[in-house]
Amino acid sequence: MRMTDYHPSNGGYTITCPDLTESMLFYTELGFDVLCTDEDSSTASPVICLGLGDIRILLIQTESAAMVSDGTVCFTIVVDDIAGAFDLICSRGLNNLDQSLREGVFWGKPSLLFSVRGPAGEHIRFVSA
Repeated sequence: MRMTDYHPSNGGYTITCPDLTESMLFYTELGFDVLCTDEDSSTASPVICLGLGDIRILLIQTESAAMVSDGTVCFTIVVDDIAGAFDLICSRGLNNLDQSLREGVFWGKPSLLFSVRGPAGEHIRFVSA
Protein backbone atom coordinates (compact mmCIF):
# COMPACT_ATOMS: atom_id res chain seq x y z
CA MET A 1 0.00 0.00 0.00
CA ARG A 2 1.23 3.43 -0.94
CA MET A 3 -0.59 6.47 0.38
CA THR A 4 -1.02 7.54 -3.26
CA ASP A 5 -3.44 4.61 -3.68
CA TYR A 6 -6.36 6.62 -2.32
CA HIS A 7 -9.67 6.14 -4.01
CA PRO A 8 -10.39 8.83 -6.67
CA SER A 9 -13.75 9.93 -5.24
CA ASN A 10 -12.30 11.98 -2.39
CA GLY A 11 -12.75 15.77 -2.18
CA GLY A 12 -11.33 18.92 -0.63
CA TYR A 13 -11.28 20.27 2.94
CA THR A 14 -10.35 23.46 4.78
CA ILE A 15 -8.80 23.16 8.23
CA THR A 16 -8.01 26.09 10.51
CA CYS A 17 -5.12 25.31 12.82
CA PRO A 18 -3.05 27.05 15.50
CA ASP A 19 0.27 25.61 14.28
CA LEU A 20 0.57 25.56 10.51
CA THR A 21 3.94 23.79 10.52
CA GLU A 22 2.72 20.96 12.79
CA SER A 23 -0.36 20.41 10.61
CA MET A 24 1.68 20.51 7.41
CA LEU A 25 4.12 17.93 8.79
CA PHE A 26 1.23 15.67 9.86
CA TYR A 27 -0.35 15.70 6.40
CA THR A 28 2.93 15.31 4.52
CA GLU A 29 3.61 12.27 6.75
CA LEU A 30 0.23 10.90 5.57
CA GLY A 31 1.56 11.25 2.01
CA PHE A 32 0.24 14.66 0.93
CA ASP A 33 2.40 17.01 -1.14
CA VAL A 34 2.63 20.76 -0.57
CA LEU A 35 1.09 22.32 -3.68
CA CYS A 36 1.50 25.98 -2.75
CA THR A 37 1.79 28.47 0.08
CA ASP A 38 -0.11 31.73 0.20
CA GLU A 39 -1.81 34.22 2.46
CA ASP A 40 -5.54 34.35 3.24
CA SER A 41 -6.75 37.59 1.67
CA SER A 42 -9.33 38.35 4.37
CA THR A 43 -7.18 37.65 7.45
CA ALA A 44 -3.60 37.90 6.13
CA SER A 45 -2.98 34.50 7.75
CA PRO A 46 -0.54 32.03 6.19
CA VAL A 47 -2.11 29.26 4.10
CA ILE A 48 -0.76 25.94 2.80
CA CYS A 49 -2.51 23.93 0.10
CA LEU A 50 -1.77 20.19 0.14
CA GLY A 51 -2.76 17.50 -2.32
CA LEU A 52 -2.81 13.76 -2.68
CA GLY A 53 -4.34 12.53 -5.92
CA ASP A 54 -7.55 14.55 -6.22
CA ILE A 55 -7.78 15.24 -2.46
CA ARG A 56 -7.05 18.86 -1.54
CA ILE A 57 -6.55 20.24 1.95
CA LEU A 58 -6.26 23.93 2.65
CA LEU A 59 -4.57 24.64 5.99
CA ILE A 60 -5.14 28.13 7.38
CA GLN A 61 -3.25 29.30 10.44
CA THR A 62 -5.23 31.16 13.06
CA GLU A 63 -4.29 32.40 16.50
CA SER A 64 -7.92 32.64 17.58
CA ALA A 65 -8.89 29.60 19.66
CA ALA A 66 -12.49 30.05 18.50
CA MET A 67 -11.43 29.64 14.87
CA VAL A 68 -9.39 26.45 15.30
CA SER A 69 -11.05 23.38 13.77
CA ASP A 70 -10.88 21.65 17.20
CA GLY A 71 -12.60 18.43 16.19
CA THR A 72 -15.37 20.10 14.20
CA VAL A 73 -13.81 18.99 10.92
CA CYS A 74 -14.49 15.36 10.09
CA PHE A 75 -13.77 13.83 6.72
CA THR A 76 -13.44 10.42 5.16
CA ILE A 77 -10.70 9.16 2.87
CA VAL A 78 -11.58 6.05 0.89
CA VAL A 79 -8.66 3.67 0.26
CA ASP A 80 -8.33 0.55 -1.85
CA ASP A 81 -6.04 -1.20 0.68
CA ILE A 82 -7.42 -0.45 4.15
CA ALA A 83 -5.11 -2.92 5.92
CA GLY A 84 -2.07 -1.38 4.22
CA ALA A 85 -3.21 2.15 5.12
CA PHE A 86 -3.81 1.10 8.74
CA ASP A 87 -0.37 -0.56 9.00
CA LEU A 88 1.35 2.47 7.46
CA ILE A 89 -0.35 4.98 9.73
CA CYS A 90 0.26 2.85 12.85
CA SER A 91 3.91 2.42 11.91
CA ARG A 92 4.28 6.21 11.70
CA GLY A 93 2.57 6.81 15.06
CA LEU A 94 0.05 9.25 13.61
CA ASN A 95 -2.40 9.45 16.52
CA ASN A 96 -4.33 6.32 15.73
CA LEU A 97 -7.67 6.41 17.59
CA ASP A 98 -8.62 2.78 16.95
CA GLN A 99 -6.75 -0.24 18.26
CA SER A 100 -7.70 -2.29 15.20
CA LEU A 101 -9.69 -2.13 11.99
CA ARG A 102 -13.43 -1.96 12.68
CA GLU A 103 -16.38 -3.16 10.64
CA GLY A 104 -19.00 -0.64 9.68
CA VAL A 105 -21.27 0.53 6.89
CA PHE A 106 -20.20 3.25 4.48
CA TRP A 107 -22.26 4.42 1.49
CA GLY A 108 -24.70 1.60 2.25
CA LYS A 109 -22.20 -1.25 2.02
CA PRO A 110 -20.17 -3.18 4.62
CA SER A 111 -16.72 -1.64 5.02
CA LEU A 112 -13.63 -1.75 7.19
CA LEU A 113 -12.54 1.52 8.77
CA PHE A 114 -10.28 3.26 11.26
CA SER A 115 -9.77 6.85 12.37
CA VAL A 116 -6.99 9.24 13.29
CA ARG A 117 -7.06 12.66 14.92
CA GLY A 118 -5.12 15.48 13.28
CA PRO A 119 -3.14 18.14 15.16
CA ALA A 120 -5.98 20.70 14.98
CA GLY A 121 -8.43 18.17 16.42
CA GLU A 122 -9.85 17.15 13.05
CA HIS A 123 -11.19 13.61 12.73
CA ILE A 124 -9.97 11.69 9.67
CA ARG A 125 -11.72 8.41 8.92
CA PHE A 126 -10.18 5.89 6.51
CA VAL A 127 -12.67 3.51 4.85
CA SER A 128 -12.22 0.56 2.51
CA ALA A 129 -13.37 1.12 -1.08
